Amino acid sequence: MSEIAASLLVAVVFAAEGLRQDAPLAWSIAAGLLALVPAAFLIAGRLRRLRRAPAASASLREHIADAVAALDTQIRLLRAVIWWYLTPLGLAGLLFLGSVFFRSEAIIPWPATVVGLVGGMIVLGVVWVWVYRLNQRAVATDLEPRRRALAETLMQLD
Repeated sequence: MSEIAASLLVAVVFAAEGLRQDAPLAWSIAAGLLALVPAAFLIAGRLRRLRRAPAASASLREHIADAVAALDTQIRLLRAVIWWYLTPLGLAGLLFLGSVFFRSEAIIPWPATVVGLVGGMIVLGVVWVWVYRLNQRAVATDLEPRRRALAETLMQLD
């Protein structure tokens, strides 16, 4: 958690300095950072929950129950990847693209700007869909079967 707080502090300081000096792209970087902050804290909270392992002296049942709970958390995170990962990154990417293509000092003609922005949005959308499908396939082919096997073992221990 301290690493996330430190990185966010550094990012905010750099964004504020860029805004103060009216640096190119400072607004888009600052807006992108604001879009990433909720995702960073959500991920940190989920990872902290995963780190709580039972003691080595705990029973086999407790270890398996902990593994099932960890898999449940991973499955929940990957099923909701749109909200905690793709949406903040996509929003940051779109804000960045928009600020790059619509800068006041840009010498690119207006139609080329729109074509570039739409092309960038299409590329971001393709990557977005690919990452989403990749995560859903991992849940279906790897995590859920492993969770079912562990849950079955846990029921057999009763």
